[in-house]
Amino acid sequence: MDLEAGREALRKELENVQRKTAVVEEECEKKILEFQTLLEDQARSERQTAEQRRLLETALDAATSQLADMRVEAGAARGRVEALETQLSRAEASHYDVELKLSSIVSALRRTVGILPGDAATRTTRSRSSSPRKGQRHGVLSVELRGGKHTRKRVGTRPGRRSDTRAALSENCRLI
Repeated sequence: MDLEAGREALRKELENVQRKTAVVEEECEKKILEFQTLLEDQARSERQTAEQRRLLETALDAATSQLADMRVEAGAARGRVEALETQLSRAEASHYDVELKLSSIVSALRRTVGILPGDAATRTTRSRSSSPRKGQRHGVLSVELRGGKHTRKRVGTRPGRRSDTRAALSENCRLI
């Protein structure tokens, strides 16, 4: 009996060990499946990360290229701005010179004709001049600006046309 009881105890112990082994093997298989799933998830995540990295590197290259283009455009724009500022300065200087010349011409014309600034009598047209010699031309000084040069010419008038030298010159001065 001892032998039989020992066998029975060993069989029970073997069954217990086999049950425990089956449970442990089952748990190991579950763990293996979990680890495989985790490994697959990790591999998928790494692939996604690699793809995102590739896309970000492409975007960075595009942004770097665009930045370089914008820097070139900004340099060109700065050059255009400087050129326009230079051109504007020249235009302002030319404008100032023209104003000085015109002011000088107006002043010379007023001194020549004897028109004083604010002289009301010269701003209105005078009545018809009575000249004993009809058809004779009287010279009127006309000043024109052509190509930056001042040209003077005499324009003939007839006494019968309600204009005289002083009124014509004051009109020219006012227009200038």
